[in-house]
Amino acid sequence: MKTLLTLIALTVTMLASGQAEAAQCKVELVNGRGRLVDTFRAYGYNRHEACMEAKQDCRRAVRAGYYRARVLNCNVVQQRRMVTRSCGASLIGPRGRTIQTFLATAQGLQGTGVKGDACRKAKRKCNNFKQRTGRYRATCISDRNGGVYTPAPMPRPRPMPRRIRVLDA
Repeated sequence: MKTLLTLIALTVTMLASGQAEAAQCKVELVNGRGRLVDTFRAYGYNRHEACMEAKQDCRRAVRAGYYRARVLNCNVVQQRRMVTRSCGASLIGPRGRTIQTFLATAQGLQGTGVKGDACRKAKRKCNNFKQRTGRYRATCISDRNGGVYTPAPMPRPRPMPRRIRVLDA
């Protein structure tokens, strides 16, 4: 019975150790003017544990008085991930019809204006095509929501109302 329990315990620990991944965290020590003074890195089983360890190291250095600044802050550096965003631009003719659409993609760190870069690329493609083909009365419109711009349909012109002639009796 003891050997069976020992085998089960060993199997569980082997499975648990196979799933554990080491996470890291970076904490920056910044003075009151925002200048970087020092950085601290720590590793743990998850990000929270690693950040707690790095913050503790940072606070220890502040308490020890290694740095002469009056104000010292320990800031956790957030990890950003790479993202790909796309955007479209439409070449709209003088009568409001879409002549052609242009798509562009951009890649970069999250929160650095990747969507804006993609829209600028799409609009640049549209403007280059407009100049190359000589469509000077057309306009390029980019859609920042990721889709392609589709203009609202133009209303149909209404006929003029008829005038009723009143004859004098």
